[in-house]
Amino acid sequence: MEEKEKSTVQSEQEDVVAEVKQTEVSSEHGETVNFKKMGKSGLVEFCEALVKENDALISANKELSDKYDDLSAKVTDNEAAKRDADEYKNRLITMKGDFDRYKARNQAAIEEATAVGKNHAIEKVFTVLDTFDRAKETVKDEATLSVLALINKQFDKVLADLGVEEIQVLDEEFDPTIANAVLKQKVKDKKKKNTVIAVVSKGYKLNGKILKYPQVVVGQ
Repeated sequence: MEEKEKSTVQSEQEDVVAEVKQTEVSSEHGETVNFKKMGKSGLVEFCEALVKENDALISANKELSDKYDDLSAKVTDNEAAKRDADEYKNRLITMKGDFDRYKARNQAAIEEATAVGKNHAIEKVFTVLDTFDRAKETVKDEATLSVLALINKQFDKVLADLGVEEIQVLDEEFDPTIANAVLKQKVKDKKKKNTVIAVVSKGYKLNGKILKYPQVVVGQ
């Protein structure tokens, strides 16, 4: 029975070899291989070479596949890193915007506090100036008046350096939005009616804002 099976297998192999011998194929170098001219040993060697070539191709394909997987993983990592970088960038932009707004609010608060403190100090000076002006009215000595006038100029210069301006209302039409009328006095000259004919207490403004309203006498 075994002898019969061996005989059958050998017969099939011989049939395959015979069939192969009837064909022509191209080698890997593009040369035509004629199996008709090959012996049995030549065919075996050729088949072994094909097996080795096939194994080499399989190995190269696996190597390329591994490299592709590595590159795909790197691309995925790069995309994840890019997403992280974009997220950090957006957070940085948001934080910068918050800091700029915080800085602007603080700057505004500092400027406001400085202005309030400055105005408060200036208003204290106004009280001194009012007292000083009333004191000048009681002095008759020319030498003393000259000294007081010099001091008065120094006060005016200090206020001017701070940006403070005197509100000029004398001989101007009375405007209740910028001056307070403490007295109305009859006048013979019709042109003096509703006109400021005397300033009882000077008024001052800073950057267009009135710090102290002038106290005036209005003709009627």
